[in-house]
Amino acid sequence: MGVGAASELGISGRAAGGTGGHLFPAEALARELMGRGHKVALVTDGRMSGASGKVPAAIHVTPEAAAGRKIYTQGTAAENVPACVLCHGQTGGGNGTIPRLAGQHSAYIERQLEAFASNARANEIMHANSKGLTPEQIRDVATYVRSL
Repeated sequence: MGVGAASELGISGRAAGGTGGHLFPAEALARELMGRGHKVALVTDGRMSGASGKVPAAIHVTPEAAAGRKIYTQGTAAENVPACVLCHGQTGGGNGTIPRLAGQHSAYIERQLEAFASNARANEIMHANSKGLTPEQIRDVATYVRSL
């Protein structure tokens, strides 16, 4: 990922020392992206290793995590779905009787949201909050929650 792409995501940083390129240290950039709710994968070109300290050939941010972050933090007005962050918190840690979501497996979150949406799992608040989500949006939120 070059400076242009990093700038579009609102990330600033120093170029890797001595290379003359506009590359960011891989671990710092990956942490920054993950901190913003993106799921990332460091992809090398076969000549680099994590131990080398070199920048990977690419950093991939899944579109599902980005879309899920938007729903988690902002909700979806069109479907009348409130932001998950209002109850579950910015880091997904929950609040009192509100369950922790951070670290849960994506498949588990998907199953629970589907159950709430269909009313197979009884919870008046979560039914109202999830019934407007499409299967794709449920998958996106679950992908994002996994990155918390």
